Amino acid sequence: MFSTAVLESILAHCHVTQILVSGNRRFRHFSFLRNLIPGRRRQSLARIAKHRNIPIDRISRSRLTSVETLIRTHSPDIILITSLDFLLPPSTIEIPRIGCFNFHPSILPDYRGPFPWFWQYHDLRLTMGMTLHGLTDKEDEGPVVDQRAFNIPVGQDIGRTMLQATNIAEDMAIRFVSKIGIGDAAQIGYQKQPEGSGTRRARRVSASETFIDWNTWGLERVWHYLAGTYPWVSEIHYPLSQFNWLRASGISTEKSRPPWGKVLWDNHGIYVSHPKGRIRMRLARPHFR
Repeated sequence: MFSTAVLESILAHCHVTQILVSGNRRFRHFSFLRNLIPGRRRQSLARIAKHRNIPIDRISRSRLTSVETLIRTHSPDIILITSLDFLLPPSTIEIPRIGCFNFHPSILPDYRGPFPWFWQYHDLRLTMGMTLHGLTDKEDEGPVVDQRAFNIPVGQDIGRTMLQATNIAEDMAIRFVSKIGIGDAAQIGYQKQPEGSGTRRARRVSASETFIDWNTWGLERVWHYLAGTYPWVSEIHYPLSQFNWLRASGISTEKSRPPWGKVLWDNHGIYVSHPKGRIRMRLARPHFR
């Protein structure tokens, strides 16, 4: 994910005193989501910490008190957060001299919550973005420091989208810490968010949930949804191996047959049946480490 990208980008510009890792173990794909991103393979946070001799520890709701004590011993200027799956209490947020800041992969106030990637693909949102905002005790409602939008085509794989967001987050992080490093923290330029959001809250999803309505969702919407949500839910099942993923690669308007959503084969390869055509699929083996 972009956690390692942000860390790598700021190491040349500031002194990192501690890495705190939070992980949602309910989704087995989370440990290698970084390998969905095409191009250079990212190191894990643990490897970066070992190479740079940076202390690393795990943070969880049950360990907030001990973690808060640890943070206070470092007296940090800033805390940068990416992909934290719970809210920090006000007593922790107030520790750093300048503040706590969070990277959120949407154009806030849209898609506040822990699963913005999933819900933007679910809603066929083709304009995505990255927001760097100050942290408060309310979910993703802090003042905006930097915000940039980018467009994606229908059916773009989530890995490509993460790459676009990662590149933006890296640049945001460098500009942000560079500004602080030259003593310009007072000129960060906060912009208050609107109180309400124009979209649904990006709630957590369960791997067993189903969302596709085969009778009302168009061919392009199903293709786009499958291209972007496979790390979190598996509504298309391929019986060959549990270690293979099916990734949506395109669509055709060739006539298909029910039951809708079934994996079938023709002369062109694997496809998923849809009332309006066929969603072309390819097998992809995820990289385990």
